[in-house]
Amino acid sequence: MYFKFIAFLLLFAISQSRATGESCKTPNNKPGKCILLRECPLLHEIVANKTEAAKEFVRQSICGFQGLDSLVCCATSTSSNSSVNQDNKKTSNRHLFPDKRYCGYQHSDDYAHDTSNTTITEFPWLARIAYRRKSESEDSYQKQYLCLGSLINPLYILTAAGCTNTPNFVITEVRLGDYHIGNDTDCVSEDHIEECSDPARDYTLSKIIAHPGYDSKTSVNNIALLRINGRVSYSDYIRPVCLPFPGTKFANIGDTLTLSGWGYKNLKHEKAVIKKRVLGRLISAENCTEAYKDYSWFKLNDSHLCTKTVENSTELSCSGDLGAPVIFSHRLQWHQEGIVSFGESRCGDKLPDIHTKVKDFLEWIEENIEN
Repeated sequence: MYFKFIAFLLLFAISQSRATGESCKTPNNKPGKCILLRECPLLHEIVANKTEAAKEFVRQSICGFQGLDSLVCCATSTSSNSSVNQDNKKTSNRHLFPDKRYCGYQHSDDYAHDTSNTTITEFPWLARIAYRRKSESEDSYQKQYLCLGSLINPLYILTAAGCTNTPNFVITEVRLGDYHIGNDTDCVSEDHIEECSDPARDYTLSKIIAHPGYDSKTSVNNIALLRINGRVSYSDYIRPVCLPFPGTKFANIGDTLTLSGWGYKNLKHEKAVIKKRVLGRLISAENCTEAYKDYSWFKLNDSHLCTKTVENSTELSCSGDLGAPVIFSHRLQWHQEGIVSFGESRCGDKLPDIHTKVKDFLEWIEENIEN
């Protein structure tokens, strides 16, 4: 399989013309040198990873050829010290993520409550992404919330690359701490006790980072980061979700994953006004592929995971939930397994929902965040 992949790279390289040793930029926009693939330990490790995301990264790294050998743009910071520097690179930004003692907890798990609706402290990592039409003035426009994301540290929102690639809209800000879309502050009463949330907070953005290998047709590499202006202060209503770093207890086939959002919630195409809770059963790649067998344009990727909405659910995942975190709880601590990537836009369709598998992109996330 490795040699078949290398053969593909050789064919792809014929269209390139950069010379050996010439300066170049990696797919992550890092400085590099155009060298032989076999001389770049970093890309050798990525090829060995065997995921579609890894293969796409290597394809985009091609910068030329020498005879029948591919030349690739190898990051200068890692090309001289073999895999040792790469191992350091993998962990160098880990400290920028919240400690496991603080991420993934929601106050609603601390007490008994009515589960027919979400509570105001549920899914405190959920972010709404606001847009304006490109045809509208920056000084006067109608704000529209079209996508979702998740807070992963005080500076970054994780979302789908498809949310950054909208032809008619541009992202303006993100909102955290929302519950009812018509209110800045929400109050709920339960057992004669009233609880009121802090006001929702809006943040402008300083940077939008979409995965360079994103393919809108196949939803491969459908992942992006949004960097916030300023730092987020945590509360009961705004907290980060955990990412699935090594040691995480992952969901198994048949386990229930959860997502939330404000997209259409039922067959009547009614928009959710408060955070909804949607339950989806994790299904195998084989069952997911079988469900999409009549859709020739789609091929399931190693970096996808699939869920089927739990039968008799009162709320559904529909249009408007793109970018939402797909989460799993172990011992009352939630981590993000997926990002809503795409599904049928019509509520009630029987096709599984497709999500980006977050654990396959941890290295990419770490490489693209800064303090």
